[in-house]
Amino acid sequence: MGCVFYITALKADKRPLDWKPNVCWQVPIRLEHTTDENGHVTSRLREWKRRDWGDGGAEFHWWCTEAPEAFSGREPVYKNSRDEIVELVSQPIYDLMVDQLERPNWTPLPHPTVRSRR
Repeated sequence: MGCVFYITALKADKRPLDWKPNVCWQVPIRLEHTTDENGHVTSRLREWKRRDWGDGGAEFHWWCTEAPEAFSGREPVYKNSRDEIVELVSQPIYDLMVDQLERPNWTPLPHPTVRSRR
């Protein structure tokens, strides 16, 4: 089971990003921009929630990113979803993010789903 675009692209040795519609490849990663009272913009990557789609979000029967299994992959999201993140934020910003996540003497806290399996 899973996304037919994703599975078929991988079988064809292609990037799923190139096979999926925009609305699909951006899930489960959402890029948000907020501006404070001084005009400073803060950008944040986070997971999409049904509520982000408005009143109709609860009706998405295909929605899979809120299931615990969506957060139990073998590698971190920033590695597994590299192409999608680069498309959203650019290669230089992605590289800065990786530098922070892989800095010495620091271990990121795993997603609660992964922590509960330990």
